[in-house]
Amino acid sequence: MVKARARNYNFFGGNRDLIAFVDDSDKRFNGYIPPRDDLQMDWQARVFLNFTQQQVVTYLAKTSLNRPKPKISATNEQGFMDAKKAHVLEKTYEYIQNRQDGAMKFFWSSLEAVVKGTAINYIGYRKTKRKVREIRKYDPLTGAIDATAREIIDYDDVWQEPVPISDFYVENIFQPNVQDQPSVAWRSIMHKDQAEAEFRKYKNWSKVQPGSFPTAIERFPFFKDNVYSTLAPDHVEVLRLFCKRDDRSLVIINGVVVYDGPFPFKHKSYPFTKAIYEPFGQQFFYGNSLPNKIATQQDVLNTLWNMGLDQQFMAIFKPILTDDPDEVEDTVLVPGL
Repeated sequence: MVKARARNYNFFGGNRDLIAFVDDSDKRFNGYIPPRDDLQMDWQARVFLNFTQQQVVTYLAKTSLNRPKPKISATNEQGFMDAKKAHVLEKTYEYIQNRQDGAMKFFWSSLEAVVKGTAINYIGYRKTKRKVREIRKYDPLTGAIDATAREIIDYDDVWQEPVPISDFYVENIFQPNVQDQPSVAWRSIMHKDQAEAEFRKYKNWSKVQPGSFPTAIERFPFFKDNVYSTLAPDHVEVLRLFCKRDDRSLVIINGVVVYDGPFPFKHKSYPFTKAIYEPFGQQFFYGNSLPNKIATQQDVLNTLWNMGLDQQFMAIFKPILTDDPDEVEDTVLVPGL
């Protein structure tokens, strides 16, 4: 899956892979200005007039302020419509979305789809516990506290989480439906405390060693390279792999297999959904992004503004032409020299 994603595809421009495509879209959205090269003068303008970000924000303001409300219908054992069951399911869905801040997660997924072309969401089940200290007695005069430690269930419900497209892998790039993929994988970097809260009851968790860990993945997104390429001492790499044809799921943390068994879901499907901004083609997994779609307009705008500013600067600080060797050493003097 890593090798398949690392190839260059014509949909991305011919000489770019997914990471290069995502990096370019991300840089355009954030108005990134690279360092000057050897051919550029200090006085030359380097303005990034962020037309791209304005277009993205305008689009999201129209589409992501209100989360779409699904229309749920249900049937009974005889196949007839069951309004009461549908009502219960609607309220259950609203409860879950409100509990896990569904509106904000919908916004982040929408931003991912528009800026990077493809949005992936994990929908599974999470149960975590944590230790708390319950105060039995407190003296406000001395600050003395009598407390007892106990463990509480921090979360025990359906869980949805946006997955960055750079962390998600598929086996067949030319299969657009995520549920028809032969296998998929999700790589994430987690703090050891977060990983412990989720996986400490799993087999072999005690063998996991946080910190630096060699990985087979060689290229990382530009804005995450310093986080992904070298693991901090208090972080771990979590790999979740799913293969539908074998009904097999694995969880590997820093090279240690903590789970190897069947899909832990009754539906026996991949716990992922996919959305795209615009399709590249009928059989391509990834979608086109808004920054890539308007890249030409952004480049033209930047070029015209920078050329105009350079021209105005040169008009104020006019170059000097001379052939007198006693006055100056250079034949042409320009601003900054």
